[in-house]
Amino acid sequence: MGDMTIEHFYFCKSLEDFSTIVESSDGKKTYKVRKVHGWWAESALFDWQCDCKGWQFRKMCSHIKKVRASEEYCGWDQFADGGEADIGEDGVARCPKCGRLAGVLKHAV
Repeated sequence: MGDMTIEHFYFCKSLEDFSTIVESSDGKKTYKVRKVHGWWAESALFDWQCDCKGWQFRKMCSHIKKVRASEEYCGWDQFADGGEADIGEDGVARCPKCGRLAGVLKHAV
């Protein structure tokens, strides 16, 4: 068996830890929308939660759709989207799309 090489793949931390407040369509209420653990299955409905009644019944709602379509939620992933993380002189990796901290996955190839 040959030697394994460790490759680093970076992702925006918004894929793991993201929450925001969204107003209802009539502006009378606010709802908390959050992305929960599981960046590797971003399209899975259970990765998003909202405290509105629509989410409780359907596990999807207009608030989640609004956040996913916004620039507030980045969701950059080097493996899926390409590009490179910005590594500062301090060694800290940042997302090239939004500037948030970047996480890293190490894969043996």
